[in-house]
Amino acid sequence: YAIIGHNSKGPNDVSFNVFKDFDETYTKEIEKSLGLISPIQNTRTGTIYRHVSSYFGKRTAKKKIHVDIMTSLPTDVLYEGENVIFDMIDGARLERARNISLFALCLNPEVSHESLRKIYGTGNFLVADDYKRLPQTIIDLYSLI
Repeated sequence: YAIIGHNSKGPNDVSFNVFKDFDETYTKEIEKSLGLISPIQNTRTGTIYRHVSSYFGKRTAKKKIHVDIMTSLPTDVLYEGENVIFDMIDGARLERARNISLFALCLNPEVSHESLRKIYGTGNFLVADDYKRLPQTIIDLYSLI
């Protein structure tokens, strides 16, 4: 498995950060770097999904799974509303076309479930509506996969 983060500062500055790559062993250093993660700038998730389709698509595996953990729908300069939805749908379709199963775990119950359905499809996302139940929600997500 790999652990990846992303952020953006407008359409021409999108970062794809690999914290742990597929072939790396999980170490204390990786654990420490994950503990330092915090939101930076904005995000263009559709762009990232297209990049993930290429990054994961090169891998040989029986099953390729991408779980996106999110706190909200993305925003960035000139990237909001329906444009975000359509861009994410486009990126999600590309992942699926390359046999990557895409699932989302949304940590914010106020995010529109209809928008999540449009992007991921029914049964391909979960919303954590209570942080106390997050461990069970993660188990529920695993059962979807």
